[in-house]
Amino acid sequence: MRTRTAYRLLFGLFAVLLVFAVPFAITGTGEDRRTALGIVAVAATIAGLTWLDREFRVEPRRRAAEAAGEMLGLRPSGDDSWVRALGFDLLRARGTVQDVTNVLEGMWRGQSAATFEYRWATEDTERRYSCALLPVPTSWPRLAIMRESTLTRLARDAGVGDVETEWEAFNRVFRVTSGDVRFASSILDGRMMEWLIARSPIDGFEIAEGRLLVYTAQVYPWEIERVLEIALEFQARIPAVVSSLFGGAAPSLPPRPDAGSSSG
Repeated sequence: MRTRTAYRLLFGLFAVLLVFAVPFAITGTGEDRRTALGIVAVAATIAGLTWLDREFRVEPRRRAAEAAGEMLGLRPSGDDSWVRALGFDLLRARGTVQDVTNVLEGMWRGQSAATFEYRWATEDTERRYSCALLPVPTSWPRLAIMRESTLTRLARDAGVGDVETEWEAFNRVFRVTSGDVRFASSILDGRMMEWLIARSPIDGFEIAEGRLLVYTAQVYPWEIERVLEIALEFQARIPAVVSSLFGGAAPSLPPRPDAGSSSG
């Protein structure tokens, strides 16, 4: 469920409760009136907290993100559904709440770029990420390089295949999956693995559908340029042999996916 959908449901529920509770509060018996007033009070409290969250957290962050994006040459996207339709592991369906916000796109340092914030949550867990997208050749296979976590260990225990490198220290820090083991091995030369280990704040790198995704635990909106810079560094450190084996450089991000064609 998206956050905006949750807001609409909460306010809709509040309206329904008012429709049914107010008549009892006005014309009901003493017990009915107390019950109705209690329902109205609870609904009003929930609606008020939701409004406060939107006005004092969500909207200020949106304005800060747009201001930071303007300084980088990025503009707000009129539609965020194309991001949710991208086939990255990070964006796959999970939890009870998934939300993409503050999507910015444009030209940055001579190439197409996009940034966004992503959140997923369950009843007892919440994760928030700041994300950057840069172009890579559309011919490149899927690749995911994820810092080890409880989730990646569970996936490994469930039998999801990993790409193992010859450097055991790297294997302990990162989980790697790919649609082509040769592609993963070509990307992960010694120089790249050393650089990845040194990027301790970054949670993951993915390649899919002609895009490079870099994501980290959510940063302040004005810090998003650093995430873009790390994506650019990754792009620059890709060994030359990768292009010769799997295709050359892509000058711009590929067309957006059809949001209706993906469950991600």
